[in-house]
Amino acid sequence: MAELETFSIADRIVGKLASVAVRELAIFSGMEDQISELVGTISTIKDVLLDAEEQQVDNHQIKSWLERVEDVVYDADDFVDYFSTEAMAKLLQVRTFFSWPSQLVLRHKMGRRIKQINGKLHAIDSDRNRMDLDLGVFYEEPLVVTKSSYRAHAFVSQGEVFGRERDREAILKLLLDPKVEEEENVCAVAIVGLAGVGKTTLAQFVYNDDKVRRHFDLRMWVSVSQDFDVGLLVEKIIKSAYDVNTENLEMDQLQKELRKIINGKRYLLVLDAVWNVDGESWLNLKRLLSDGAQGGRIIITTRYLAAATVASKMEPYFLQMLDEDASWALFEEVAFKKGQGPKTPNIVAIGKDIVNKCGGNPLTIRTIGSMLYFKDSEREWYSFSKMEFTRVPQQENGIIQTLKLSFDSLPSHLKHCFAYCRIFPKECEIDVQTLINLWMAQGFIYSSEPRRCMEDIGYGYFKQLTWRSFFQDIQRDKHGIITKCKMHGLIHDLAILVAGKRCSMLSLNKDNIDTKAHHLSFNFHLDSHWQIPTSLVQAKRTRTILLSNQSQQWETEGRSSKSICGNMVLGCKTLRVLDLHNSGINIVPPSIGKLKYLRYLDLSRNINIKTLPSSITKLYHLQTLKLNCCQRLKELPRDIKKLINLRNLEIDGCYGLTHMPCGLGQLTDLRTLSEFLLSKRKDLDSRHKGGLDELKNLNNLRGELRIKNLRHGADYEVANLEKKRLKSLILIWDNDGEAMKAVANGYVQCSKQEGKVDSYLMSLNGLKPHISLKELSLSAYGGIQFPDWFSSLTNLVRLSLWGCKKCQYIPPLHQFSSLQVLTLGELTNLEYVSEYENNLLSSTETLPSLRELRLTGLPNLRGWWRFEKKEGVDDISSSTKATILSTAESYQPIFPCLSKLSIENCPELDSMPHYPYLDEVLQLNNSSVKPLQQTMAMSMAGQQIPTTTDEASSSTISHASVPSTSTFFPLSKLRNLCLVDIMELDISNGDVIIWEAFESLKFLTFDHLPQLETLPEGLQEVNSLQELHIRRCNNLKAIPDWIIKLKSLKKLAIRLLPNLTSLPVELYGHTSSQKLEIEDCPKIAQKANHVQDLIMKFLTTSEPLRIMQ
Repeated sequence: MAELETFSIADRIVGKLASVAVRELAIFSGMEDQISELVGTISTIKDVLLDAEEQQVDNHQIKSWLERVEDVVYDADDFVDYFSTEAMAKLLQVRTFFSWPSQLVLRHKMGRRIKQINGKLHAIDSDRNRMDLDLGVFYEEPLVVTKSSYRAHAFVSQGEVFGRERDREAILKLLLDPKVEEEENVCAVAIVGLAGVGKTTLAQFVYNDDKVRRHFDLRMWVSVSQDFDVGLLVEKIIKSAYDVNTENLEMDQLQKELRKIINGKRYLLVLDAVWNVDGESWLNLKRLLSDGAQGGRIIITTRYLAAATVASKMEPYFLQMLDEDASWALFEEVAFKKGQGPKTPNIVAIGKDIVNKCGGNPLTIRTIGSMLYFKDSEREWYSFSKMEFTRVPQQENGIIQTLKLSFDSLPSHLKHCFAYCRIFPKECEIDVQTLINLWMAQGFIYSSEPRRCMEDIGYGYFKQLTWRSFFQDIQRDKHGIITKCKMHGLIHDLAILVAGKRCSMLSLNKDNIDTKAHHLSFNFHLDSHWQIPTSLVQAKRTRTILLSNQSQQWETEGRSSKSICGNMVLGCKTLRVLDLHNSGINIVPPSIGKLKYLRYLDLSRNINIKTLPSSITKLYHLQTLKLNCCQRLKELPRDIKKLINLRNLEIDGCYGLTHMPCGLGQLTDLRTLSEFLLSKRKDLDSRHKGGLDELKNLNNLRGELRIKNLRHGADYEVANLEKKRLKSLILIWDNDGEAMKAVANGYVQCSKQEGKVDSYLMSLNGLKPHISLKELSLSAYGGIQFPDWFSSLTNLVRLSLWGCKKCQYIPPLHQFSSLQVLTLGELTNLEYVSEYENNLLSSTETLPSLRELRLTGLPNLRGWWRFEKKEGVDDISSSTKATILSTAESYQPIFPCLSKLSIENCPELDSMPHYPYLDEVLQLNNSSVKPLQQTMAMSMAGQQIPTTTDEASSSTISHASVPSTSTFFPLSKLRNLCLVDIMELDISNGDVIIWEAFESLKFLTFDHLPQLETLPEGLQEVNSLQELHIRRCNNLKAIPDWIIKLKSLKKLAIRLLPNLTSLPVELYGHTSSQKLEIEDCPKIAQKANHVQDLIMKFLTTSEPLRIMQ
């Protein structure tokens, strides 16, 4: 690995020395000849590095030579960085430095240093000649991934399971069979198997099985790893269950919280990757887990039989390798393009031979198959099978060597990117953008094409490694971009192997740091200077300091007045990456400016930082500056324009900031600018406050941009947003600032010729984004109309209009065919969403891609469509209009893909497109239930309902549809229904809501329904119901006896029911009801004897009862 990084650094040195600024400084300082000599020698040595790598395995002389090369190349890299820093300083016209005396000092100092480096390099080159290493023997063809190849591969999820159906059924039997019991409430099932055999995958397969979901009240998953620390495990269990904050809790508090969570519940706990456990530790943990209900289970996955024997009295389940058919099925999935099998019979034969050599190990099959995905010809497959793969032993201790084959086949630029991942702890969730920025900071991402975006190249690197199964458990954001990932434990072991001594993980009690270590990661929460190893001061070549295990829950208050940052700066002058997030520092010392090579600085979540030293602007190489959640930070550095290489500036959650500095617009390399704050007022210091014209030349901005404190009446066209390919644009106006005084009555005087113009529209007109925009959000916009450019945003996926109180119309929605999420909130003057045209039932207005709709705070919204007379058309009689509206009510279009619907404080809304396929959640809060009734009445009205959403999205629903013969019922897929603050709704009447239609309903809430006197009879037909919440229903007097017929009910929660007088006694003997909560129901509590009888009956069952007053 070291020689790979050396090759990359050498390559980068040559590139940096070729820059215009460096050449000019070389001439200026009289060092042109020495620089040319350095370039020539470095280029010569670089050309043989990878050849030497191949030979060093069997030649100790070459191995020693490579170590010497590595040392001097790192020296050369530091020199070149220092030299280029001075070149940038000259570019910025730091005149005091470039006086004639300073020029002589520079020439003397730098000349002596480059002479030493060139001397070492010449000696090394002479030794190369004696070792007969050939020049130009290595040529690496870059791996190019085209868009078409990416679509063809379509990344195979790591969650896909092959050949484990029988294993799953066996584990399910152990979990669900009531005959499999122990004396304790909970028993453990151990899955034992070799590394990479799929123990975790099988546990996940079982954990997510529908039978398991229904059987257990609570499911928890904890990754254990090597340290079986009971306190740490309890914290993880609590977090897995309810994400409760356990920061700074003592063990006694932790055990109380755990007991409270599992009390009376039949739970499933998975302890994944248990390495070792002594009997005492296991018994201590099991005692804390004993309060669960009978039938609880613990699944343990481990490589070690001894750990399984300690944890379980049951026979462990030994997971075997995949059989031949399953192995081939998995191999086909990862080795060939989707929908394409092997091209020739010979490739099939070679592939089956390779699969046979993998011995049925899924991880090995997946890794090797991913490698072969990029090999097309029979010759490549044959060569791999006969020459590379045969050298690997097939025992378990050879699995890492097998995986290393995949590493060895990587292009060099991917090798050091992967090896660098060793700085993350095992089981760590890796932020992909952070990973890419770290790669950039180390110089691992390089392009000979200046116009290519480094972040895009880095994301391509990441995807290539993901396709080869080096990363798994990926998560995507709302735009489909991969944002999070993990590494399999064995893959992490591989990273440790190939990274060698260059990457080191520091534990709390480790003081000695290897002098060869360049990349250091702290595997504990760092918040005090005394936790820093004293040997760090001696680590002169450290390039990375990463705090990989900082708390993610709360911002840390520093435990020491002495600066952690100062300690880091003291010894590590060659740092490229400095991560101090959430370390509790209060002051960033001026000495930070001495870190001349720094590319990545993370100061986020240090809530007490108020200012940044001016010396921070001397970090001319800085690419990433993270200040998120520095809540008390008052301003950004005034000379921020000097950070000429800055690409990422993250300032989310910096609530103390009031403006952006002047000069920000000169940072034309900026890719990420999370927020732009306009000053709310002008004052004597306004010369330091940047306006929106700072955005004019920042045309490389990507991702999300939030602009705050926009003013009505301002011309913002100068921002030039149309040139920026943003994914998300969030615009927030300042309606409380002084700017409002200048636009009284919504108008501003522009000139005598123009007269008065709509100042609100003018401010928004100038903010036209690029047509590729995916998300647009407007808050507190005060205009009545919207600009014409809205119609050009045909790629919108998310649209939010919030607090636009004067808005009476919104842009036509039919043009947004890709829209998936729509939010309309606090539009107090909005009466209709769309205009009625010739065809009221036009399918173009049904938003075919819409999945989530939120309508909130729309007190005047009457319906989806406005019905009005068109120009040139005679008045329509009231009877004709009534007929059309009646027809529309029965035969309205549908939302074919809608999954979530929330309607809050829209009391007048009585008409909208139907939503029969709604499956996740429906919330009605202070709104009419008429649209719900219309949707449920679709079948009875004779409107045809396609049985699938695919059919719905490809068909046009019209009033001419024939009566449906489908058995599909509207809302039969809905899982969560919440009815709140509906004053006139009396659901006691079975005709209001057809409860029988809710075949999949699991969660139901009745909240503040004054007309509710008894639960509707039809509710007893909802056999899928698991939780029922009833709150603030003042007229509800009794819970009916038939509640016990709800066989799936696991939780009944009743709160704030002042007139509830009785509960069915049978409820307490209802074995499937696992939790009953009673809170603030005074007439229930007054019946003390009755309650005591119920409690006595409860004590004979396993269900918990909670009565609170």
